[in-house]
Amino acid sequence: MNSNTRIMMLLQDKINQGQIDYKQDVPIDGSRDNLKEALDETLDLCIYLAATVLELHDKYKKFEAIDNPKDKLPF
Repeated sequence: MNSNTRIMMLLQDKINQGQIDYKQDVPIDGSRDNLKEALDETLDLCIYLAATVLELHDKYKKFEAIDNPKDKLPF
């Protein structure tokens, strides 16, 4: 399966889960502050990405510290 298909499947799964959880389509009628929701989710994403980057950086530094070849990264 190619990466575009994998991405589309993730998006479709997320839409489907929202339909189950909220029993409605994503509102675009002004009944929900989608801009605020997007800002909140973007800020959360920044936090999660920063944490993940720090975790990977720490793993890389530990791996590098024990003199492993860079082409044999364990992740």
